[in-house]
Amino acid sequence: MDATEVTVGAYRACVDAGVCKAPQKTEHHCNDLTDARAKRPVNCIDWNDAVTYCKTRDARLPTEAEWEYAAAGGEANHTFPWGEENPSRKNACFDAPDSCDVASFPAGAFGLFDMGGNVWEWTSSWAGPFPGEAKTGTRKVFKGGSFSRRWPKWLRVKNRAHWTPIEHGAWLGFRCVKSVTPIACPPDAEPKDGACERVRGEPLCEHGMKWNGEACNFVGANGAVEPGKPPAEVEPPALDPDEPVTVARAPGDDADCIKNYPGKPTAYRWNGATWEVRVKLIASRGCTRRDNSRTWISACCKS
Repeated sequence: MDATEVTVGAYRACVDAGVCKAPQKTEHHCNDLTDARAKRPVNCIDWNDAVTYCKTRDARLPTEAEWEYAAAGGEANHTFPWGEENPSRKNACFDAPDSCDVASFPAGAFGLFDMGGNVWEWTSSWAGPFPGEAKTGTRKVFKGGSFSRRWPKWLRVKNRAHWTPIEHGAWLGFRCVKSVTPIACPPDAEPKDGACERVRGEPLCEHGMKWNGEACNFVGANGAVEPGKPPAEVEPPALDPDEPVTVARAPGDDADCIKNYPGKPTAYRWNGATWEVRVKLIASRGCTRRDNSRTWISACCKS
């Protein structure tokens, strides 16, 4: 696995060779192909662009399982790539105004840099139940969190998000991996069809959770796995861009807006349609996004 995210400088060589497409310039934080940004992670490219670049090096994108194993330190199963300490500007490009030069912060597990923060990273995996590897789908998983996140939850190793392969963002980049032979698998796994597959033991769960036979679930106060299980994550249904967007006050977030977004003390939440539609509406009102999920965006406004 690459020690760092693919940089602007490395990707620019592929563009200059006429193989890779130049990054998009649709967002303020898109890194342009200049020497001043040569050590920044390349961003604003879609999944297909990332695949093309990796192929020029006889490499590929990591699967979600490979990425997660590497970021967690394998059997150490860290919550964050560097351990259990929450993200800060001491250990990650986190809560920052822009992306950072790669390897600006100490390496995490296996000597890998920026597995948490800087930019999210595309994987080769289709969105589907995890652990497991979906064979088909329409959305690709990305991992790791980005410079723009302000809450530790976004940089957890187990956190996952997904987008269609044709989308791109200033907060999304990638790194490559190369298969070696013979394949050396971690404990409880064996080679199968060019990859490692678990054949015994239990999947590693986040701290405070335990495998109940079907999924990772929370452990109760008595040490027992709580009954039931979280619903298996399957590929979500497509959102409707023509769905009406509703806007509602979110006074519980006002204090955060006052503290972190001067001049924009009033919080609202946009629900409905797609993420892209909501982003445009928020921008047209002059508000600033503070947090989001697949179906809503929270933003801070002047009034």
